[in-house]
Amino acid sequence: MNVVEADIKGTGLRGIKVAESNICLVDGKEGNLFYRGHRVDELAKNTSFEEVAYLLLYGALPTTAQFEQFSATLVSNRTLPPEMLDILQKTPKNTPSMAVLQSMVSLMAVYDPELGEESKEATRRQAIRLIARLSSVVAAWERIRNNLTPIAPDNTLPHAANFLYMQTGKKPTHDLARIFDVILTLHAEHSFNASTFTARVIASTGANVYAAISGAIGSLSGKFHGGANEQVLRSLKEIGDESKVTAWVQRQFETNQKIMGLGHAVYKTVIDPRAKILQKMAGKLLQGGSEVAKLFKIAQHVEKEVLAEFQKRRGRGIYPNVDFYSAPVYAALGMPGEVLTPIFAVSRVVGWTTHALEQQFPETPGGKAVIYRPSADYVGEYCGPSGCDVPPIQQRKARPTEKEISQQVLQQIGINGPIDESIINLITELVTQELSQNPSPLTTPSSRQQSSSPSIFIEKRLVTEKDLELFNSQSGCREVYLGRGSIVTPLAKDKANRLGIKLVFRN
Repeated sequence: MNVVEADIKGTGLRGIKVAESNICLVDGKEGNLFYRGHRVDELAKNTSFEEVAYLLLYGALPTTAQFEQFSATLVSNRTLPPEMLDILQKTPKNTPSMAVLQSMVSLMAVYDPELGEESKEATRRQAIRLIARLSSVVAAWERIRNNLTPIAPDNTLPHAANFLYMQTGKKPTHDLARIFDVILTLHAEHSFNASTFTARVIASTGANVYAAISGAIGSLSGKFHGGANEQVLRSLKEIGDESKVTAWVQRQFETNQKIMGLGHAVYKTVIDPRAKILQKMAGKLLQGGSEVAKLFKIAQHVEKEVLAEFQKRRGRGIYPNVDFYSAPVYAALGMPGEVLTPIFAVSRVVGWTTHALEQQFPETPGGKAVIYRPSADYVGEYCGPSGCDVPPIQQRKARPTEKEISQQVLQQIGINGPIDESIINLITELVTQELSQNPSPLTTPSSRQQSSSPSIFIEKRLVTEKDLELFNSQSGCREVYLGRGSIVTPLAKDKANRLGIKLVFRN
């Protein structure tokens, strides 16, 4: 195999094509999303979640006979084994829901009669069992953690309606069931996001689909991937009233806080097509003066204020993603914030399993089942080909902690005597962040001297925006080398990017 090396460090693989896929097209320029060639807005309008699941798993929309058989298969696999329910009952009720969900997926493998079967059809049948049972786990755990008895599935109800019934104990109205069905359709698939890529990496090793989905759920549980809709809901409730939106937005910008639900890695210049559908849905659903309706009005106001502020500060727009308007819709359905990310998994398990199948059984022209194996640049300690000395334990010195480095930095910039603990904690947090995100590369003094760009070397200092402005104006500095104990504030990092100054951390 010919391997072409490319330096894409620090990009999160954004824009890097790692495979061919015929599952999903995300058109970030025009703001469109396609499942197997079908626009998601048309699917949301004209099909059910079960039809969309069949489309993704099998590659084409089902006929009536195929739909009925597929739906019957889902229904027949809804019931959880008694042993799984028993484990859920014995799980501490304060356990995070995503941790419970990830554990239960691993346990599902134990009860799968085809575990170990490696054919495409067997794997697809396992995927269908996963889709059916994941919603039952989420509904059961939501009741158990609230000291309620789990409810058995109602096999007369479709997938979305049955989930609502199993969670609340009441059969939903046709309208509420339809709304939730559309939500599941909109979240079912979105190409190579972090959790989907996780599933594909695990599947590429030949692991079973349960391992792949357990890993995907672990990825989704991270605060930078899943949980955004829960944070949106929390923010809207924190604001509380439209009159407080402007001040809240200004505070977020001034303290450099991320506003969840706005902005997307792919839909950079247009609104997320799923958000567009949810916005219309929320507008119809949330009318009047109810508390939940107020959340929708607050969301609309936040969107408007943030867009204006973004245009003013950065000269470009920022637009809602799928999480922004899903939050008030979920609130209207009576969903508590803690269950929103697990519900995301109830839908996205369709996309994850489809990608696991495609990874192991590629259908694209020239596609091969290849294990993922990227590489990394080593930037840690290096003492030459013979390696660093290994002194006896009695002669070793402890490396300074981040807190000790913080105190040294404060003393270096002239802050002596008693220091408020909160200041030390803040500096320590910055030191920890900088040292973890910017490990020391193998940069020697000689390589700095050979650089054609003016450079500055700094040790044990807090680097601010003003420092970078001074370096740029007085010396035309293009590179700043930072030794251990030096930290850069987030605003200074932004300033360096704008000025084209490269920050290089070293030992």
